[in-house]
Amino acid sequence: MIFTSFRAIAQILTEDIIQMASSSIVWMTTTALVTLVILRYVWFPCLSLQKLHTTIRDVGNLLEGYEQNIRSQCLSDTIDYDQHKRSFKDFEDQLLRIKRVAHKRSDKDYKAACWKKYFSFSRAAIISSSYKRLLELKTDIEHSNVLILDDKNDHLLQPTRLHHRKVSSAPEEDR
Repeated sequence: MIFTSFRAIAQILTEDIIQMASSSIVWMTTTALVTLVILRYVWFPCLSLQKLHTTIRDVGNLLEGYEQNIRSQCLSDTIDYDQHKRSFKDFEDQLLRIKRVAHKRSDKDYKAACWKKYFSFSRAAIISSSYKRLLELKTDIEHSNVLILDDKNDHLLQPTRLHHRKVSSAPEEDR
């Protein structure tokens, strides 16, 4: 029974699958599909304006949180307030430039014929490049946020370290 099933599987492999796999059409189709997948996920990570607008909104919320962190630390000496304020303005300018590109693209899509929106290589390139710049901006904002929080935590830990030094050095002075 097992021997006959192996024989049937071997027959199917040799007669059907190998002949189909050796076909040039199958290899061309496979190559085209792999190329499309690579293009889609590497060069064109975002193709829809909705996803771009959602990411813009998320980065805007992250930027507002960054501004709140800067404002909460503006009176303390722990951070370089001017440098972080300049960084905030740079981030805000970059976000506004990306919003402008998305808005222009949205206007052009509204005016274009409906089939042209989906077959435009330049549209895909513009949206994807804006999305990539938006992701870079997001990581920059997150990094700056972490720097502010680290500076704040270092400032809070500094008196604790000084206190521990005084406690540990006090018995030695008495001797």
